[in-house]
Amino acid sequence: MKKQDFTIFLIITVIETILFNNAVFAADLFMAGFWGFLLIRNLRKIYIVDKWTRIILAATKKKD
Repeated sequence: MKKQDFTIFLIITVIETILFNNAVFAADLFMAGFWGFLLIRNLRKIYIVDKWTRIILAATKKKD
């Protein structure tokens, strides 16, 4: 993942988190569900990229 892509992804996730929190505190359940869905989708994507990166780094490490 390029640095620019990562930065944009990070900013979008932070904005979604803020909007989710605002919807929860305003007791707007529909919008909280919408932002929660988008947030969970992004967090799942981050988990998959992290897992994939760890597998690649482990496979390319030199063995002694």
